[in-house]
Amino acid sequence: MIMDAAYEIERQAAVEQRKKEYENAEARRRRERFEQLKEVTRERKLGVGMERWEIFQRKRAFVEAVKVEAARRREQAEDTSETDIWIRWAEDYLARQNPMTEALPTTEVTEEDLREVDQHFYYSEYRKLKRKLSPD
Repeated sequence: MIMDAAYEIERQAAVEQRKKEYENAEARRRRERFEQLKEVTRERKLGVGMERWEIFQRKRAFVEAVKVEAARRREQAEDTSETDIWIRWAEDYLARQNPMTEALPTTEVTEEDLREVDQHFYYSEYRKLKRKLSPD
């Protein structure tokens, strides 16, 4: 009887130990997955930022090319008044669209960022992880 009780106590302790190890491993996997999600999101933000910057640079280069050509044509006495109006508009537009006038990139990852990466997979994973990682 005492042997049975001692065995049961040892067995229960072993079960508790395995449960604790499993929970620790699960928590470690969730943290690792969350870090992966954040890294993917940061990579996406980098790519989007680069694309916006490249498009902006191409637009700005185009406006500059138009300005040079308009100046050349003005020297030949060609009327460029409509083009000059367009150039002013384009320069104003570019000043408003310059990605560097917005907040600079950070490593912060928000729920909205994760939704933008993949509304179905990453965001749902984030919500699951957040629920599991959040203290009750």
